[in-house]
Amino acid sequence: MFEIEKTGKNRSGEVEYIYDNKENCNRWRNTVKSYVHGSPDSVDKDIVYVVDEPMESHICKRLCEILDGNPNLAVIKDGHVVWCYKGVPDELNNSMYRTVPLHKENKGNPISGPVERDVCMKVIRAVRIILSHMSRSQYRSMIKSALRGGWKERLDTLWSINLEEIDFDSLNKNMSGKDILKVISFQTGQTLALIDGVELYTKGEISDFLPVLGPALYRENEPRIKSVGLMLLTLIEKIKKMGIVDNGDGTVEYLGKTYDIINEKVV
Repeated sequence: MFEIEKTGKNRSGEVEYIYDNKENCNRWRNTVKSYVHGSPDSVDKDIVYVVDEPMESHICKRLCEILDGNPNLAVIKDGHVVWCYKGVPDELNNSMYRTVPLHKENKGNPISGPVERDVCMKVIRAVRIILSHMSRSQYRSMIKSALRGGWKERLDTLWSINLEEIDFDSLNKNMSGKDILKVISFQTGQTLALIDGVELYTKGEISDFLPVLGPALYRENEPRIKSVGLMLLTLIEKIKKMGIVDNGDGTVEYLGKTYDIINEKVV
């Protein structure tokens, strides 16, 4: 079994780390359990690698740059996700519980059951993700300011964006316009449903719940951007009705909890 940070010394006597090269990474990968989850018809394969303890972010970043597919790292204790590199434990836990069985390559499901979702944290993360994916558009300055600012500014900025005016193919050299619209649609539909108490974890589930998002979710040639924009406005309206209180200092209050919206954690 490898140590998390190093594999030993090479012929030159230098310490080698598991993320130094793909060979080391693949050797490490074969020592840990992994599970495919998410949409069974997904273009990208979402894979969770189960580790014994939380890992430093720089190690996670390097590993995820080398590992195939769309990798994530997680710690699972007593049948539940207690830590993960990407996302938040409650969402990953419930996604794995629901979708690991959809992938025949998995051998069993390490998750024993669902946990209660933190709706406010999901809303905070979804707003940030959607804004971030449009941060290289003509709305760049507004979005950058909003991501550094308070909760009200984020919602107001998102409300003011017209998706039909954005050239999505020019935003990110590593993602197509269809990929970006898929992310925005997925986050919009998933969050709208969760606010209503419905948990959705696949494109198919979201498309069934909100058919107007289907073309964008499935990266069709005609993604119906206007419909995505209208659903996004609906999401903002629902968020405003939740009663999240902006403290004006980068934190919000919701149901007795204080959330740091910059670092996305409960304080």
